[in-house]
Amino acid sequence: MIKEKIILESGDVYEGDIVDGVPNGYGKLIFKDGAIHEGNIKNGVFYGKGKFIEIDGKVFDCNYINGKPEFDEEYYNSLEGDVSKEEVEQLLKILNG
Repeated sequence: MIKEKIILESGDVYEGDIVDGVPNGYGKLIFKDGAIHEGNIKNGVFYGKGKFIEIDGKVFDCNYINGKPEFDEEYYNSLEGDVSKEEVEQLLKILNG
């Protein structure tokens, strides 16, 4: 396993383990805005327990399922305004395809 840093076309950065040219092991995806997804990666996809770090430094535990984070109630309660968990999940589905 090799630790590597890869700058993606989007400007986001992957830092972590690489096996045969593919992210595998543990790594983090650092978005251009400074937010970070961090956790276990298998064949280029986040899975299992991980964390999401917002640009203001708030850290939220999550569980990655098929590369998409599932958050606990603490995350949804931290959102500004009257946004429900269902609305956030619907938005994530739209954003993630």
